[in-house]
Amino acid sequence: RVAPPSVSVTPTIRHEHVRVARTLAEATPPAVEPPAPAPELRELDRPRPHRIAPVASTAAQERTQVLDAMIALRRDHDARRASTLLDTYLAGNRHGALREEALVLALEAADARGDVVRAVRLAHSYQGEFPGGRFTAFVQSHLKE
Repeated sequence: RVAPPSVSVTPTIRHEHVRVARTLAEATPPAVEPPAPAPELRELDRPRPHRIAPVASTAAQERTQVLDAMIALRRDHDARRASTLLDTYLAGNRHGALREEALVLALEAADARGDVVRAVRLAHSYQGEFPGGRFTAFVQSHLKE
């Protein structure tokens, strides 16, 4: 049989805890000054509601236009639809991120339709906007014809 350990707790310790608790409960807290009122915000300093910039959606729309044109041209072999999509992109995005690719795709679509005059015009546009661009060799092959 195991005997419980002998712990002797004196009543004075218990009473002392009670006495300290009563003393703390009866004590009055120190006076706390109320916080100073916040200064009024000027119109420029006021927080504004967060708005999502339309740039992200515009960039996505631009990518979609050019991608749809590439799919129409290369997968669906629909040069007329590709030309229409690329014309819309090129007219609305004079400084678009995909302008170089769109010009070359438009040139390729004009080739597929047999529109030599438009292909040469697009080749000249490409050379004027992107001298030494990535597709220069392809574009120059259309100017020699």
